[in-house]
Amino acid sequence: MMTERKKMDAPASRQSLVCVEAGLGVAEGRLFPVITETGSVWEIVLGGEYRKVNKRSCRVQGWKSGPRFDVKMSWNDF
Repeated sequence: MMTERKKMDAPASRQSLVCVEAGLGVAEGRLFPVITETGSVWEIVLGGEYRKVNKRSCRVQGWKSGPRFDVKMSWNDF
């Protein structure tokens, strides 16, 4: 069950996370828009649920294995 999220006027950034190491049904190269960002995590929608991705390990918080992500910036930001 998806939890209700805070309404935002505009996205915090135009970043996306790209899967650089496939795992648990996520294909390498797949893009995930960043929903929210804090100091240590990005939040994305993965498998129909909101998931937090740790910025240091680039893995979903609480998962021992699975996909690994990297940041893909939009060229429109420059």
